[in-house]
This record gives sequence, C-alpha cells and structure tokens, in this order.
Amino acid sequence: MSLRTLGLLVTLSILGAACSVESEHAPSATQTQPHESAPAATTPAAANGLSAEEAAQQALAQERLAAQQAAAAAKEAAEREALAAKQQLAASAQKGGDALKQAATTAEQKALAEKQALAQKQAQGQKDALAQKQAMAEKQAMLDKQAQAQKQALAQKQALAQKQAQAEKQGQKTIDASKGQPVPAIDGEKAPPGLTPEQEALRKKILSEKAAIQSGGAGGGWSGEPGMGPILRVTNPNIDFGDIWEGDAVESKFQFTNAGKSTLEIELVKASCGCTTTALEKMSYEPGESGEIDVNWHTKGHGQQIKTVTVTANTEGTPYTRLMIQANIVPFGAFTPEPMRWEKVRLFTEQKQRATLSCVDPKSELMGLVTSSPHVTAEVIEQLENGDRVIEVTLKDTAPWGFFNAQVTASLRGVRSAGEAPITADAVLHLSASIYGDLEVTPNLFAVGQVLPGGKVHHSVSLKSAAGTPFQVTKAEIEGSQPAGLTLRSEPDPTGGVRVWVEGDVGDYEGLIRGTAVIETDLPDEGERRLPIMGIVRP
Repeated sequence: MSLRTLGLLVTLSILGAACSVESEHAPSATQTQPHESAPAATTPAAANGLSAEEAAQQALAQERLAAQQAAAAAKEAAEREALAAKQQLAASAQKGGDALKQAATTAEQKALAEKQALAQKQAQGQKDALAQKQAMAEKQAMLDKQAQAQKQALAQKQALAQKQAQAEKQGQKTIDASKGQPVPAIDGEKAPPGLTPEQEALRKKILSEKAAIQSGGAGGGWSGEPGMGPILRVTNPNIDFGDIWEGDAVESKFQFTNAGKSTLEIELVKASCGCTTTALEKMSYEPGESGEIDVNWHTKGHGQQIKTVTVTANTEGTPYTRLMIQANIVPFGAFTPEPMRWEKVRLFTEQKQRATLSCVDPKSELMGLVTSSPHVTAEVIEQLENGDRVIEVTLKDTAPWGFFNAQVTASLRGVRSAGEAPITADAVLHLSASIYGDLEVTPNLFAVGQVLPGGKVHHSVSLKSAAGTPFQVTKAEIEGSQPAGLTLRSEPDPTGGVRVWVEGDVGDYEGLIRGTAVIETDLPDEGERRLPIMGIVRP
C-alpha cells in the first residue's frame, strides 16, 4: 500500500467520525419534549441569543471544521511521512548505487592489479630467461677456455715428457756405453757405483736440466682465462748440499714467489722419500707475495743421492712443480763393489764373489757381519794394512729360481776424525742374482719405469730355452695388479723363444705400479715362474 492511499483512508475515517457525532446530536422524531414546567438550563448559546438548534448546528459546524482540520493535518503528516520515506528510499537507492559503483570500481582496480602483476611476472620471466641465457653463455665460454687451457696443458705435458725422455735417453746411452749395465732413473736414490768424473758430470747436468724443466714452468691446475692464473716461481729449485756424512741431517729452504695474477693455492707439498720432510707456513699466496718451503733431510746410504719435492698447486700449464735436493753422502764405512750382482746363475749351482769393506777409521772395529737370507753367507778372509777387510760372499746352491736379492750388513765402530767420540755405523752390501734353469728370462722382472697419468703400461721380457728347446707359454696371469686391469700377453720373439708383455691403461691413477706376473711354460721341470712388476705413475 502506498503512502498516498494510506492518507486518503485516514481522511475518510475522520469524516466518518464527524458524521457519527452529527447524527448523535440531531433530535429524534419520537423524542419526548421536556416538560414545560421544568425550568430550562441556561446555556452559552442561550446566553448568546441562539436557539438550541442553532447552537447544535454551530457545534456541529465547529466539529466538522475540527475534523477537516484534523484530516488536513493527518494528510499533511502522511505526506510528510511519504516524502521522508521516499527520501529514505532514494537515499537507500543512492547508497546502493554508490555501493555497486564502489564494487565495480574495486573489481576494475583488482582486474587492473592482476593485469599489472601478470605483466610484471612476464617481464620478470623474460628477465630471468635472459639472465639464464647469459649465464649459460658465460659458462660455455668458461668451459671453452678451460678446454683450451687443458689442451695447452696437455701439449706442454707431452712436450715435457718428450724432453725428459730425450734427456734421460741421452744420459742412459752415454753411461751404458761405458759401463755396459743399466742405470737407475736419474731421480733415484743414488748414482750407480764406479762412474768416471765425466760420467758423473754428465749425470748431474741431466739432473739439473730435468729439475729446471720440472720446476721452471707455470702450472696447469688453473682453469680460468689463460695468462691470468698464478705462477709458482722458485728462486732455488735445485739445492745441492755437497758432501755430507751418512746419517747426518741437513736442512734448507726453497724460496718462491707468486709471479702470476691470481691467488696461488698450494694443495700439497710431498717429498719423494720418507727420509725427507717439508713444512710450509701457509697454503695461500697473493700475487707478488713470497714464501718459503722448509726441507729437512735425514740421510742414509752413501754416494750421490737425489730427492725430489713435488708442489701441487693451482698454477697454469701443470699443477705440479718439481724441486730437487741432492748431496754426496760420505759413508763411515762402505763396500766395494756396491751393489754386487750375478747376471745369470744356473739353478742349483753355488756362486762366490769378493768385496772390500773400508772405513774412514783404519783402526775401526768390526762389530758384526750378517746376511738377510739363509741362501747367502759372508765372512772376512783377509785384513789389509790400510785397515780394509776382504769379504767373501757366497750365493748357495739353494737359492730359488728367478730374481733374487739379499744384503750383507757390517757393523763398524770407530771415529770420523781424531779427537771425536766413537760412533757405530752400518755398511750395507746389496746383492742380486738372476737364477735360471733351462728357462731364461731377460730381464727377470718387469721394470715398467715411469708412466704419465692417462698413459699406458707397455713393457716386455724375453723367455728363452738355454738348450734351444721349442716351448709355449701355458699360463700368464697377474696377481695383485696395481693399478687394476693390467694384463699379460705373449707372442713369438723374432730372436727366438717367447716375448711376454705387461699392458694396460692407467687412467687417472697415480702412484706405484705393483704386481706379480705368474708365467708357466710346457718346458719340463721348470714349473711356475713369478716375476715382480715395478714402476710408478706420476707427471
């Protein structure tokens, strides 16, 4: 129901009420008239000179007027309420419209924010993809540089190996031509006995050249931009202590500088022998910074000896820098010749040789003379006027087939020089023999020598029958292969007999090459032969 309708109803109700009042005041036709004898009451209308009927009509008119006024007032009130309701409804509508408008604005803003967020996410994704692409490009460039550096390092290493092999071959050839016997590696424990001064001078020259080659170059552990890596420059890569007494300890320092353009990181300093120790203050050196490597050598043995100290670092070219110490170890007592060797000995035969035992003190006392094997005896058969002793060494007929070695140790007591306290020192004579039956093996061990990391083992021995009997190899195995994977292979020898090869890839292995070759033929009564395999894998 609308407010206008409500107002009309109120107005009609009031008019109805007024009519009811008028009918109540109108006199009924049957109404009994008052008795004339009763005195009439005095009224305001009478007082005003109006009759009762006129007064009633006047009252009725006044009531009608009042009713009309009340109806008008009610109508006005209803209209005001209607207007207020309309205004309230309009306000509500306005408010709802504002709310809808606000909601629409909020939704639009939210959609805009989501659109902006999506655009930012896409932009960030493109940025990340670009950054990843750039990183991959930089990584690929770095890998290419590393590959180039490794290629250069490999070329330098191969050139170094060829130069070293050439130097060693030159020294081997010169010394072999004079002595007619093999010479140990030039960085071995000591020089072979009996070298002439010219041969020893040549040997020292080869050693110096090798040390200069090994320690003079920049490294190859560097994987960055070529020419920007650290360089380990050693001022004194070769330390020569000259003549020192056997058993004495000497010390010195290798002085070095990082002559490169990046930080030098030293990973390891390792000596070639347990008798040599090293010490380094720290492991990291900035460009231009210098340092020292302390080296202590507790000598043993005698003669010219060489020890190496290998420094592993992040240097360009090769990560290894080889340093060298050397000295002529003067013994208190010594055997001549040393070592003592029997080249080819028939199985089950006895052999004898003599050696001279000398001492710096001609009045020295021989405290003992012992052998390391029950197949060897040693005894003094003569003492010379100068104090030297003649020792006869016997290799018994019980010595086993193959490569045999032992030693004789003489314990001497005396003084190095007048006025000094007496000392006791040992002189050692090393013995070796190649003992064969009908089957002769030359040489009687697999002396592989030095192999570069990543290289191959490829070395052979010759098997022949002393009687010229044809034969075949029926067994060829390796026990305790180090590194793993070494194998034996046999083939006919063009010079007669059979040649047996030890072969295999060393991969990334570094260290000693060890194993035992077990070889058996169909020659009667020869049985199984066991040959040692010896060598080393190192740069």
